[in-house]
Amino acid sequence: MAIIYQNMYGWILDHWQLTTDSFKDVDSEDSTVTNFSYKKDMFEINSQFESKIRVQERVEDIIVNRKKRKRKRKSVLNDGEIKAKTYHDKIIEVIVHAYKTLLDGSKDMKLLRDLCKSLDNNVAARKIAANSGPGDKLRELCYTDINDLDIETVTLKSHGAYDDLCNKLVKNCSNSPIKVKIKDDFYLLPAECSFIMGDTKNFKYFTKILGRNEFDFILLDPPWENKPVKRKKQYWTLDNE
Repeated sequence: MAIIYQNMYGWILDHWQLTTDSFKDVDSEDSTVTNFSYKKDMFEINSQFESKIRVQERVEDIIVNRKKRKRKRKSVLNDGEIKAKTYHDKIIEVIVHAYKTLLDGSKDMKLLRDLCKSLDNNVAARKIAANSGPGDKLRELCYTDINDLDIETVTLKSHGAYDDLCNKLVKNCSNSPIKVKIKDDFYLLPAECSFIMGDTKNFKYFTKILGRNEFDFILLDPPWENKPVKRKKQYWTLDNE
């Protein structure tokens, strides 16, 4: 069971168990089924327990003082940004309260490890991640000239081999996870999944592929601004505004 704690506001999931459950009974070439799972060391991510507690204790202070700490904008907010800010101001306290209750529950169940005495900078996970997987091959495929794009839907077949799945709506319509080959590497895809893989500069093009499809939830994880990255110039970040 991937859910290890839940309350009225949400869930805490065991990520390793969730992915393991997603890749059970994958069809094999010899008509048998195989169970796959990630190596557990990849999930030995030690988060700073004490920092989470400090965040919890400072919730009220954050809500009261967040406006004082914000940088002044150089330009006036447009209508869309005003609506987004109004909604944000309305919902932020609800989100913070939900986070606090989940943190309290996980603390009571001792789900979070206290790392005050043993912080190894996630050595095991870093080591195995550096030596696993095909690296950036799929990312490199995504850089395609917008003039070469054709609206297309590709329905994958178990153990199929594909050279190019970028900038297309890709679907696994099976109610089972499948194994496919893309550019000499094998990948596992969850049951009944669909995705578009491509450069985000082609976002308007992607909306044509999606048509009238709508989503209940969209998760964006851009490279957020933060001081350590900015100081070391490790990678490009997106302005928080």
